[in-house]
Amino acid sequence: MTEVDPTKPQESAFHGHSVPLVQAKPAHQALFPYFLVALGTLLVVGIAGYWWMNSTMKAELDAKKLDFALEQQDKVHKLAMDAERQKAEREKDQLRLEAEKALEEERRAQHKAQYAKLAQVVEQAQKQLDAFEAARRERDELLAANGREIAARDELLTKYEIIERQHPAPQFETGAVRALLATAATRSATLSLQDGVPAAPSPELEQSVGTALAETTAALKSQTASNQAMTALAAEAVEDGVPAADVDIAEALLLRVRRADQDRLKVIAEAEERGRQEAKRQIDEVAAREAEENTKIEVDATTRAFDQQQETIKRLHDQREAAQKAKDEELVRILNAQLEKEIAELRGQAGLAEAEVKVAEAAASAKKSEKELEAERIAAETEKNRLREKAKSREVATALAPFIGKGYWQPGRAQPDRDAAGISLTAIKAEGALDPSPTGMRQLYHIGANPKNDRPGGWSKDDRMVGKPLEAWLKNKPGARDTARKAQDLLLELGDVLVEVGLLSP
Repeated sequence: MTEVDPTKPQESAFHGHSVPLVQAKPAHQALFPYFLVALGTLLVVGIAGYWWMNSTMKAELDAKKLDFALEQQDKVHKLAMDAERQKAEREKDQLRLEAEKALEEERRAQHKAQYAKLAQVVEQAQKQLDAFEAARRERDELLAANGREIAARDELLTKYEIIERQHPAPQFETGAVRALLATAATRSATLSLQDGVPAAPSPELEQSVGTALAETTAALKSQTASNQAMTALAAEAVEDGVPAADVDIAEALLLRVRRADQDRLKVIAEAEERGRQEAKRQIDEVAAREAEENTKIEVDATTRAFDQQQETIKRLHDQREAAQKAKDEELVRILNAQLEKEIAELRGQAGLAEAEVKVAEAAASAKKSEKELEAERIAAETEKNRLREKAKSREVATALAPFIGKGYWQPGRAQPDRDAAGISLTAIKAEGALDPSPTGMRQLYHIGANPKNDRPGGWSKDDRMVGKPLEAWLKNKPGARDTARKAQDLLLELGDVLVEVGLLSP
């Protein structure tokens, strides 16, 4: 741009005229308005931009604040829900604990009541057992004081045996029952005092204690009745004034058994002698009987002919009736003639035949009786020899080992025998062990497995089930039951023979 000298007037050539011009300003003064406009524009733009940028950031900030507030609100809500849930769970757990505690208290009370009831039953059974043992001691003292007076008379001794059979000894060991009751009482007392919940009494324990109470009660009742009868028997013995015997009741009974065995052997010997004499008589009559046998054969032939002739007559009668129905007079006449002939012959022979038949039948009957007697004697002797051989067999030795072995203990006796021998057959019978019943089988097993039985080959003591009902023994011990049944069958079959050969005591 041309700078204008401010000191000189400016002229303009316009159509040859000189026209004075306005004096131009400096450049920076000429651009100042533009600067101001530009500055204002920038200011406006800046302010607008500031406000625009400020509005966006504020919105974002507000949005973030809102999101943060919502997030915090969600967290607070979640924490509140968690707190409510935890509170509900704690309340639920508390209710469960309270219910379990109440149930535990109920079980504890129930089980303690069961043990209290069991303890009561045990106490009753112990009292009954004490009373039974006292009654047994009373009986023993009574027999010790009056046994020889009773043994002095056979009729009183018989009454004593009847009383013993009516009131047999109980089928349990008092020591074992007392140990069972003591164990049950200790367990009941211990568990009923525990703080925790004690286990309920087992059904087996309750059943055992109940069985013990029933058995001891029955034994006490039976022993009391026996003592009353024994007291009356002792009074009768004292009143009779008969001098006391030299032996007690047990020895007197043993002597009675021995005398009975001697009498039995004597009867057997006499019967054998009579059998020998009868056999000799029969042998002497063999010839006569053979002749009678021949006669019988002839009579039998005559009888058969007689029967055949009767059949012929019957047949002719039938034919005549048929001919009469057919109106055949000639055939009727012929048949009538034959009938008259047959009947005449039959009448002529009837008397002789009837007499011969009677004689032959009588001879045959006598011969049959004699033969039967001889056969019975021979069969009896054969059977006895067979039983003797069987009594010595390995089968019998195995099945009856607890009875035929050598030992000192005898059932039903307070003191052992002086000499070792087999068990007394009389003692076995007195215990009811040969009664063919479940009770007899169990009693026999009780003898064979008794801990006091000192003979080798004793049966299992654990299978006795002392204090258990008979039904439980039959159900739970089939092996013991079969063992007792086999032994009982052999003793019933071979008892007397085993005594005869010395394997059992009398």
